[in-house]
Amino acid sequence: MPILLPKRVFDSDAPHSAHRIDALSVAALAYLALPVIIFLTSWLRPWYAVLVLGLAAAATHSALTRVTVRWQGEIPAKHFIVILVVGLAWAAMGGGSHFVYANPDWLVRDSIIGDLTFSEWPPSYGFRDGSHYLLRSAIGFFLPIAAVAKQVGPQWLGVLVFAWTALGTILFLVLLPLPNGSFPRLLLALAVIICFSGMDVLGTLLLHGQLPIFPLRIEWWGEFAFRTAFSYSSLTGQLLWAPNHALPIWIATALFYRHWKQPDFIPYLCLLLPVLPLSTPFALPGLAPFLVFMLLDRWRSGQGLGRLPGPALAFALVVGGLILRLQTLDIDAIVVRSGTEATIAEGGGTSGFIRNYFVFVLMEFAILGFALFPVLRHSRGILALAMGVLALLPLLSLGPSNDLVLRVSTPSLVLMAILCQRALFDEGSPRRYRKGYIAVVLLIGLNTPFNELWRAATWRHWPANYTRTFPDTQGGVLPPHYVGRLDDPVLRNLMRTPSPIPTAQQRKDRLTKPWAIEQ
Repeated sequence: MPILLPKRVFDSDAPHSAHRIDALSVAALAYLALPVIIFLTSWLRPWYAVLVLGLAAAATHSALTRVTVRWQGEIPAKHFIVILVVGLAWAAMGGGSHFVYANPDWLVRDSIIGDLTFSEWPPSYGFRDGSHYLLRSAIGFFLPIAAVAKQVGPQWLGVLVFAWTALGTILFLVLLPLPNGSFPRLLLALAVIICFSGMDVLGTLLLHGQLPIFPLRIEWWGEFAFRTAFSYSSLTGQLLWAPNHALPIWIATALFYRHWKQPDFIPYLCLLLPVLPLSTPFALPGLAPFLVFMLLDRWRSGQGLGRLPGPALAFALVVGGLILRLQTLDIDAIVVRSGTEATIAEGGGTSGFIRNYFVFVLMEFAILGFALFPVLRHSRGILALAMGVLALLPLLSLGPSNDLVLRVSTPSLVLMAILCQRALFDEGSPRRYRKGYIAVVLLIGLNTPFNELWRAATWRHWPANYTRTFPDTQGGVLPPHYVGRLDDPVLRNLMRTPSPIPTAQQRKDRLTKPWAIEQ
C-alpha cells in the first residue's frame, strides 16, 4: 500500500536526478571500488580472495546488465577541458602532493602512506595479548597510491597522491549538474562549489567579538573551548585537509543526486554502498537519511525496490559485512558523548552550548537554507532533510576531533552546494532578488576557502617524510579511531598473517638501495 506523503516533498530536479546509469557512473564506481579490489587481493588469504573477487565479478555483471548503460558522453568537449583544468588546479592545492604548503594533518597521513608503501600487507602495529593491531580506518584512498608506489618507488608518492586526488576531484565535478551554457556561467557554477562554505568569518565576529586572523584556519570558530562540538568544513577545506574522507563522500553524494529518481539505481547501489566504508566509515551514516528518503519515495509511488540481482545483493552483504567488521574493531574504545556533555567537559555549560549552537546553525546553513527554499522549484524535501541532519549532528560528539560532525555532515553540505548552484543558474526562476540574498551569503562564506587556498599557495611548503611511522607521529600511542585489535576469529581466518611495519631506520636503509618490496 503506497505511503501517504505529500508528493511535493519528493519533487526532484527532473533533468538531473533521473539520469540513466552511464559511462560516467561506471567510471565513478570503478574509482571507488578499486581500493576494495586491492584490499581483497592483498589482505585476504588467496583462496578467500579468489572467491570474493569471483563474487564481485558476478555481482557487477548481474547489476549492470539489468540497467541500461549509456556510453556516450553528455558534456561538450570544450566544457570538459574547463572542468579538467579547474579540477587539476583545485587538487594541486591539496597538501598530499607537497607541491604547495601542506596542512599539519598531512604529518599523520604521510606516515600512513609510508606505512602502507614500505610494509607487506596487512601491516601490523604490534602484537600483544595474542592479537595484532591493524590500521583500519579510512585506508581505501591510500591503497591504490601505495600499491603503485610499491612498484615504482616512494620517490613518486607525491605525484601519485596528486594524480589520485585529481582523478577523484574531476570525477566529482563532471558528475555535478553544471550549466551547459556560456563559459562564464560554467566557471561561476564551478566557483560556487569550490567556494561553498558557511559564514565562518561572521560567526567568529558574533561569537568571539573579533575577526579571525588571516589566513589561519577559522572553521573551528563554533567551539566553546578546545574542540568542543562544532565545525562544518568548507568543501575546499575538506579537499585540502582530508581528501581521503572527502572525495569518496563527494562522489557518492553526487551520484545520489544524479540518479535517485532513476528506477535502475537500486542494483547500482548494491555495488556502490559496500565499497564506501573502506575509504571512510562516515559515508554510509551521512548518506543514510537520503537513501531512506529515496526509499520512501519509491514506497509512496508504489515502485518499491524492483528486482534485486541476487549476486549483487550477496556481494553487498559479504563484502560490506567484511569491511564493516574491520571498521568496527575496538570501536567501543572511541568516546561518544552528547554535545552538551562535551561542552561542559571543556569548561562550558548548558547556556554556552545553546548560545554556540544557535549561532553555529544560523551561520553554517540555516540562513542560506531558508534563502534557498523560495528560489528552488524542486528538491525542497532534500534541502529540508539536509538542514535537519545538519541541525542534529552537533548534539553528539564522537572522537577527539568530533569526526561525526566533521564527516557525517559532508553529504548534506554537498547537496546544499549543489542546490545553491542549481538555484543561482536555473533560468526558470523569476526570483532574482532572492538569488541576490544567496549570492551575498556565499560571498561572506568565501573568506574560508580563500584562507585555505591562500595559505596553501603562499606559506612555505615542506617535504613529506614517508620514513616516519604512524606510531611515531602519535608518541607511541595507537589511537582507537585509527587502529583496531584483530581479535575477531572470523577475520583472523580470512586475512593473511599481518606483518610488522618497518622501522624508520629500516626504511631509510631501504631507500639507499634499488627500490624493491620484499614479498
